[in-house]
Amino acid sequence: MKEISKFNKLMVLLFLAGIMAITSCEQQEEINPSPNVEDGSLNLEGIGQSSGIFSCGSDNVTLNGTIQLSGPALGQYCPAGRLSFTFCGGGPNMAFEGQFNSFIRPLTGGWFIGTIPLSQYNNSWSSMNITPKAGNVGAEPSENCSGYNPNPTPGNVVGFDGTLGSDNFGLGYYDYSLGNNIPNVTKAIVVWKGGTPTDPAGATDGYAIRVDALNAIGPRPGGPFTSQVIFDYREAL
Repeated sequence: MKEISKFNKLMVLLFLAGIMAITSCEQQEEINPSPNVEDGSLNLEGIGQSSGIFSCGSDNVTLNGTIQLSGPALGQYCPAGRLSFTFCGGGPNMAFEGQFNSFIRPLTGGWFIGTIPLSQYNNSWSSMNITPKAGNVGAEPSENCSGYNPNPTPGNVVGFDGTLGSDNFGLGYYDYSLGNNIPNVTKAIVVWKGGTPTDPAGATDGYAIRVDALNAIGPRPGGPFTSQVIFDYREAL
């Protein structure tokens, strides 16, 4: 397994400290989306409600991690384990893995992944500006996690967008800054089958996903935590 740099571990620890500052013990029963997503410039009212003839989907899907993370594990991809969720209507089984379970990819074979602007989450498939992950990959994540089949591959997973220290994650859907240390979701995600990994124009089935929050739930800043992912998804094709 490739070790993550000390700089990246520092970034992750700062990220964690920022999240846990807004997720106190008293808030554990009702977790709100990260402020960047909830109070951003986009009007998110109604997003997640399928439009047109497609009705398969769900709002506010919440996945809670089961492994307590602390210390060195904060800066590693594999210890968080994998959460999974199967889309309705014959959709793929999706993996949520890596740090904060924020790296997303299809576990079902034959499905591909990419991103779209957040404002296009409710668009028809033909009007989405889709950027495929394939052809826009970085070197990370390259960790080989025990028991994962298939193992995480940079070609079909989206998470952190761009570079972090010396590591390049390629195309992703969120970033964060040292200013507020809160995840900044900048894109929605699409998955499709049919077509090709680099060209979704020939897709026969497709779904759109919007992550609303990446939360760390723990007793105190710097202490052990479990991750929580809240997202909406809809059948788009």
